[in-house]
Amino acid sequence: MSLRSFALFSFGFVAVSISAQTASSDKVVAGETMEIRETRLAASATSTTRISLVPRSEAGGLASAATSAADLFLADAGARSFTSTLALRGLANTPLFGDPSATVYLDDLPLGSTFALPSELTGFDSVEVFRGPGQNTRFGRAGSVGVIRFSTPASRAPAGEELWSSYGNFDARAAALRVNVAGDASDAYVAAAYRARDGYVSNTELGRRIDGRESSSGLARVRFRPSGNAEWTLLATAERLRDGVQALVPLQGPKDEVRRSAEGVTHIDDLGLALRGTYSLPFGTFAATTAYSLWNMDPATNDLSFGFAELQNTSQLRQRNLSEEVSLISDAKGQVRWSAGAFALDGRTKGGFLRSFSGFPYENSRYTTTNRSLALYGEAAIQVTPSFTLTPGLRLEENRKKMTREEIVPVGATYRLSRNSGAVLPKLVGSYAIDSAAEASVGLVTGYKPGGFSAFTGNHALASFAPERLRGVEAAVTRRSTDGTLSATLRGFGYRVRDYQVERSFQTGAQTDDYLVVNAGRAHSYGAELEVAWKPIPGLALGLDAGFTRVTLQRFTDPYSRVVYDGKRVPYSPSYDVSFRADYRAVSGWFVGASLSAVGRTYYTESEAEVFSQKSYALLGARLGYSTGSYTVALFGENLADKPYWASITPGTNHGTPGAPRTYGVELSATF
Repeated sequence: MSLRSFALFSFGFVAVSISAQTASSDKVVAGETMEIRETRLAASATSTTRISLVPRSEAGGLASAATSAADLFLADAGARSFTSTLALRGLANTPLFGDPSATVYLDDLPLGSTFALPSELTGFDSVEVFRGPGQNTRFGRAGSVGVIRFSTPASRAPAGEELWSSYGNFDARAAALRVNVAGDASDAYVAAAYRARDGYVSNTELGRRIDGRESSSGLARVRFRPSGNAEWTLLATAERLRDGVQALVPLQGPKDEVRRSAEGVTHIDDLGLALRGTYSLPFGTFAATTAYSLWNMDPATNDLSFGFAELQNTSQLRQRNLSEEVSLISDAKGQVRWSAGAFALDGRTKGGFLRSFSGFPYENSRYTTTNRSLALYGEAAIQVTPSFTLTPGLRLEENRKKMTREEIVPVGATYRLSRNSGAVLPKLVGSYAIDSAAEASVGLVTGYKPGGFSAFTGNHALASFAPERLRGVEAAVTRRSTDGTLSATLRGFGYRVRDYQVERSFQTGAQTDDYLVVNAGRAHSYGAELEVAWKPIPGLALGLDAGFTRVTLQRFTDPYSRVVYDGKRVPYSPSYDVSFRADYRAVSGWFVGASLSAVGRTYYTESEAEVFSQKSYALLGARLGYSTGSYTVALFGENLADKPYWASITPGTNHGTPGAPRTYGVELSATF
C-alpha cells in the first residue's frame, strides 16, 4: 500500500492518541529547577521517566533531558544535531548515516534522524523517556532501544500568557512568549522564542569569537472538538538557526581557542506539521496522524588547521519525512486491555560534501537516499490475577532503502544501491502489583535498527551495512511511600546485539581512508538505573538519577586492519551518569536550587584510545530567586567550577567540541 493510499484510508476514521495512556497534568512551579518528576512502570513493563522543565531548561531540549535522565547521553558535536549522537542505555546512533537508536516525538509528530533533529524546539513543558526495545509495540516510529517524547501543555491548562527573558555572560540573551486560549469547543496554544549568544571559542589569528549561536523558533497548536466524542488537532513548529562555525578544536591544544586563517557558518531551517483526528468508539478509541517534517542545513562550512595545511569543508544536508500513524486502543476497563497500530513512512535525505586542502578539492560528492518503512504493532495487557498482569506484544516492520551517489572529485562516477530488511519483534512482559504502592516487572524484549548506506565512500562494494538486531531481558521495581513524599525505581537490563553498527574512518586501501559504517558481529549491553524523588519537608525536593552501563563489542575484527576489538567498549557510551538535584521553596517566595551532574569516561573509538576519550567529569549548577504573585526574578549559573571537558570528539580529524564553560545570568518572567 502506498503512503498516500494509507493516509486516505486512515483518515476515513478519527480517534484518540496512544499518548493518552501516559498523559499527565503535573505543573511546574515558577522558579523551580526541574524537580517535578514522575516515574512509572508502563503497561509494557518498561519504565517511563517524565521530566518537567521551566522555560530556561527548555532551551537545552535533548541536552537538558540527558543531564537529568539516567542512562541518556548526548554527545553534542557543535553543529546542532548534525554529527551528534544520542545514546540510551549505552546504544547510540552513528553520527551521519544510520537510523536512531532512540527516536524522538513532539506530541504526536515523529521527528527526523538524530543527526537531523530540531535543536531549539519551543513550547513544550515536559520530556518523557520511554525506555527499552519493548516500546516498539506502542509507538509507530520506534527506536531499537526506546522513544523520547516532548509534550506541549495539556489542552485543559488554564488560559493565560507568560513572558520570559534572560541575560548572561557571553552576551547570552533570550526571550520567550507563551499564550494559551481555551474554550468549550476549541483551544489554541502559541509559543515563540529567540535566543543568541557569543561564541565560547576564539580564533587568535582573526581576533574574534567564532562559534556564536542565534535562533528563532515557534510553535502553534489548535484543537477543535466538533462533538463530544471527536477532536481534531493541528500542530506546527518551525525554527531558524544562524550560527557561527561548528566548534571544532585540536585535541592537543587549549579548548577555548584556535588559530586558522578562515572560519565558517552553520545555517539550519526546519519545519514540522501534524494533523491528528481522534474519535471515541463504544469499545475504545481510534486515532490517525498525518505528519510532515523538513530539516535543511545549507550550508555548514568550516576550516580545520593541520599545521602544514588547512582542510576546508562545505556540507549541505536536507531530510524530508512524510508519515501516517493510526492506532486503536481498547477501553481501559476489563481483564484484557489492548492496543494496535500501523505506521508508514516515506523519507528522503539529500547530502552534498566538498572537501579541500588549502583550496585544492580532493572530494566532491552528493547523494540521495530514500526510505519507505511500514510497521504493524500491538500489545495486550491480560490481567491473569488481581495482582499479576501478562503483556504479550508483537511488531512487524519492513524497510526499503535506496541510494544514488554521484562523485565529481576525484573520479567522476555514479552508483546506485538498494537494500531491503525487515523484522518480527515479539515481547512478553509480566508485571506484579506487590501492593497499592509498589510494582515489579520482568520482560523479554526484541529490537531492530535498519541497515543503510555510507554515502562518503566511492567504493560501492563498501557502502552497504546490515541492520542491528537486539534481544534481551529487562526488570524493574518501583515503590512510592503512602504519603507520596518518597518514590524510588530500580531497573536492570541486559541486551545482546547482532551486527552492531560502527561508523568511523577505515583504512580500506594503501593510499586512502574511507569514512563508512561497518557491522560488528556482536555487542553486549548490561546496566542498571536508579531514580529517587524525596520531599522530606514542605518546600524541599530532592532528586537522584543514576545509570551504570557497560556496552562491549564481541566478535569484531576490523575488516581492513584485522585488529581484534573483542571486549572493547563501544563509542559514545559513558560508563555511568549521575544527576542530583536539591530545590527549596519558602512560603515567603524565595527559592534556591542546586544540581550536580557527573558523567563517566566516554570513548569515541572502538579501540578505547585514550587520546580520543573524555575522562570522568562533574558539573555544578545553582539557582536563586524570588517569586511574588505573577512575577519571578532569578539568578542562575551552570558549570560553576568552570570545568573544561569535551562534549564530543571527532577522531577522524583529531578535533573535539568543547563543552560549555562557566555561564551565569539573570532571568525574569511574568504570567498573566
